[in-house]
Amino acid sequence: MDCQAFCTKYLYCVVMNKFVERLKELIAETDKQQTQICKELNIKKQVLSNWKTGYCEPNIDQIIMLADYFGVTTDYLFGRENKYLSI
Repeated sequence: MDCQAFCTKYLYCVVMNKFVERLKELIAETDKQQTQICKELNIKKQVLSNWKTGYCEPNIDQIIMLADYFGVTTDYLFGRENKYLSI
């Protein structure tokens, strides 16, 4: 693997790790069970579980849906903003 490919893969992993961390924090801050969150988002519980573990990533529409649901920006979800900016 060349240096550019390594750096790209490394940055992707860092961003996705931050996403997983922030998603877990946002879920924990709600007073809702995961099953209720999934019902409100119209997704399967396994989908949310896979996102929380980093097993798979949401697509762009799902990322926007999560940001809207939790009242944060997509930049916050990916660690580009450190402040919890409610939108």
